[in-house]
Amino acid sequence: MSILFVKKVSTIQQNEFADLAYEAFLKKIRYLWLFNKTEGQAKQFLTSAAIFENGVYALLDDTVVGYIALDKKDAYFFKYELKNFTKIFGKWGGLWRYAFHKIVNYFETPLNDNEAKVEMIAVNKSVRGQGIGEQLLLTAFEQVRKENISKIFLEVVDTNPKAKKLYERLGFSTLKVDTLGKITKKAGFSKVYLMCKEI
Repeated sequence: MSILFVKKVSTIQQNEFADLAYEAFLKKIRYLWLFNKTEGQAKQFLTSAAIFENGVYALLDDTVVGYIALDKKDAYFFKYELKNFTKIFGKWGGLWRYAFHKIVNYFETPLNDNEAKVEMIAVNKSVRGQGIGEQLLLTAFEQVRKENISKIFLEVVDTNPKAKKLYERLGFSTLKVDTLGKITKKAGFSKVYLMCKEI
């Protein structure tokens, strides 16, 4: 199996990214992020709001089977613009979702010039356990080092212990644990680990 890691993806591959992201984060997208009523709404938002050059994609036979989406100080993977929300969710549905994201982002710690954060990482179920997630991370480390980034953050939930073990093996350590309880119950987790690695 030969996996190719790339920064640029075609329109078809962008849609494959959206399919994979929706499958991997369905509950989080539906109950904490977009509050979408249909799968189509979520996938349309994922492709219209993504800044694809801020990611790395794993291709097998020209098909996206994994990706890592990165945020940097002034180069986020998703661009939360009101027009992206209103185009998909209508005037009022878009407005309250946009306002919700503005409020959430207000409480997030901004990234410094030398920092990056993994916004999302996922590997297709059919090829998990073959080192693709690890290689995506290593490729991302290599790329951000070229941009003078020396610290990378990520979050992992308590219901994904395999991913947490991988991150620890690659040198990430836990900075804090947020216990969210009922807030995130519908999304399928109760704790979020904020992890960091010097690169």
